Amino acid sequence: MRRVLTVAAIVTMIAVMVVAACAQRGQRGQRAGRQMTEEERAQMRAQMIERMLEQTDLSDQEKAAAKSALTIKYQARQTLQAEMVKLRTVADDPDATDEQLQAALTAYRAALTEYQTTLAAEDTTLVGQLSLWSQVQCMYLGILENGLGMRAMGGRGGDMGGPGGGPPGGEQ
Repeated sequence: MRRVLTVAAIVTMIAVMVVAACAQRGQRGQRAGRQMTEEERAQMRAQMIERMLEQTDLSDQEKAAAKSALTIKYQARQTLQAEMVKLRTVADDPDATDEQLQAALTAYRAALTEYQTTLAAEDTTLVGQLSLWSQVQCMYLGILENGLGMRAMGGRGGDMGGPGGGPPGGEQ
């Protein structure tokens, strides 16, 4: 009987959490129902970058360098995404010729190469402006290319080593 009550309590808690999550998602959907302007998207990106950098122990100079790198990387990603849209448009056209498909694919591959080159160059420049500990933080968060993309750091405490999120032993 005790197990049944425990299971019922757990199921009830899960149901409450699911209902709350669905309600929040619905509210976000209502706000997101309209298209955001480019200015709103830029402001949202800037806030995301600020929140991410707040979780680090980077100096003000390192944060400025990271913001600059992220801005350039974002612009390169936008260019790559635009080329993907073009490729998809051609691919979705039932009347597209092999030549059109090949041209779109070649253009996308060139854009991908340019994107990867830009990311590598920005990472090289940024690494030259960061302490070793800051490089670790930027790698973990995905500010530096890590193969996994950007990640949120689950809070300041302990995740990156020391109790304040800094290097073990407090050295910078």
